Amino acid sequence: VARTFTVNKLNEASKEALADVNESKAKLTDLKDNQEKAKAKLEADKADLEKQKTNLLDLKDKVTKNQNDLTKKINDNKKALTALKADYDKANKAETEKELKELAASAAEGEKRTDSSVGEGKKAMSSAGNAYAWGQCTWYVKAVAPWAGNSWGNGNQWGASAAAAGFTVDHNPAAGTIISFAAGQKVGSWAADPSYGHVAYVQSYDADKNTVTISQGGLGFGSPAGPNTQTVSNARSLTYIHK
Repeated sequence: VARTFTVNKLNEASKEALADVNESKAKLTDLKDNQEKAKAKLEADKADLEKQKTNLLDLKDKVTKNQNDLTKKINDNKKALTALKADYDKANKAETEKELKELAASAAEGEKRTDSSVGEGKKAMSSAGNAYAWGQCTWYVKAVAPWAGNSWGNGNQWGASAAAAGFTVDHNPAAGTIISFAAGQKVGSWAADPSYGHVAYVQSYDADKNTVTISQGGLGFGSPAGPNTQTVSNARSLTYIHK
């Protein structure tokens, strides 16, 4: 009986041990499967990250290329604009110099003056006719001061043209002179034309107040053909052409 009891106990122990082994095998298999799945996922994630890295590097290369292309275009455009501006400035300077030379030559050589009061060194100017457009400041001054040249250009050019023709041009105000304003220069409370300037005739000069009273014409006045009278301050800072 004791032997049978012992054998049964051994059988039961073997069964329990076998069950434990089978359970451990199952757990080991599950653990192995989970590890394989985790490994597969890690490899998939690694492959995805590698792909993303490749895409980012490609994108970086494209951005760098586009940036380099854009920088090159900007630099090329800057060079082209610089070259165009240089050509324009050169052409504009040449044209301006040509116009001034032609104007000076015309004023110095193309006219004769009949006024008997022409001083020594002054070129003769024609007092007959008025070549300027009616209603312009230049037309008015030529009408009241026929000794002025017919080809002195715009109002802001009269000083240079008169000087080239031999007339005295300075900052000494006097009655009977012609006053020339630069482009955009203040004429009292208003400004001369920003491109053409302005001219007027000096009627009187007040040395104590440093003012000149001028008469003028122009389409901007109530009477384009003049006279439109005005008193201007800071007289000694302005430009005068003397007869």
